Amino acid sequence: MLPGDGKTRPLKMTTNPDAIVIETPEHVQFTFELAGLGSRFVALLLDGLLQFVVLSVLIGIVLRVGDYLHAERTGIFVLVIVSFSTLLSLAYFIVLEVAWRGQSVGKRLLGLRVVRANGGSIGFTEAALRNLLRLIDWLPSFYMAGALFIFFSRYCQRIGDFAAGTLVVRERFSAPPRLTARVPRTAEEELREERWRKLVSPEEKAVLERFMERRRELAPSARYRLAEQLASRLRQHDPAAFAGKGPEQVLEEVWRMVRG
Repeated sequence: MLPGDGKTRPLKMTTNPDAIVIETPEHVQFTFELAGLGSRFVALLLDGLLQFVVLSVLIGIVLRVGDYLHAERTGIFVLVIVSFSTLLSLAYFIVLEVAWRGQSVGKRLLGLRVVRANGGSIGFTEAALRNLLRLIDWLPSFYMAGALFIFFSRYCQRIGDFAAGTLVVRERFSAPPRLTARVPRTAEEELREERWRKLVSPEEKAVLERFMERRRELAPSARYRLAEQLASRLRQHDPAAFAGKGPEQVLEEVWRMVRG
């Protein structure tokens, strides 16, 4: 059984040999292709290579500074940097997965992304939990535990994914939704955005986010039906706010205000 994220109700999930289907409460299905062991391992190698380069540069800088200052304890500084390499690695994954909404450099190059069990973007809690448990995945050596879990688990999850309620999926490369670029806002507009960020619930935001990301993949009838349902629900917060605007116009405007 796939765990939920502890914040929203787990969505109905079914699988076929190549993909996982997440059905929203509005009965619209989004299909994700699960990332297998091979692509995840290559992404991990790319991330590891980048971290090795960064760590090597840091050690080189310390050695140069120590040589210039004729420091006798340069070796101690190098030892400290090497000792903290694991912590640097964890920080690398956590920071990037939060900032890039589920992607590290390796995942981005391979077209992979970490998502929550309901298909929404992960936050700090999920990123921290799945990556702190990365230490267990390395046992007994060279990521063996993690590889076995990914290979044999139903949803290609390693231990950290089970604990955090996350999945690693392949991105479908399609043109992103065209949204109007941000322009300087007035104080009134900023207050309106802040108000809507409070009005829209986490569940509504998660569904809205998935719609904006994947609406071009929906059949026209399903796209219109879901847009109408979401817009109708959002209009209830302020019935007069979107007078004369179509469903997707409402969703685009609300998304610009709440996406952060």
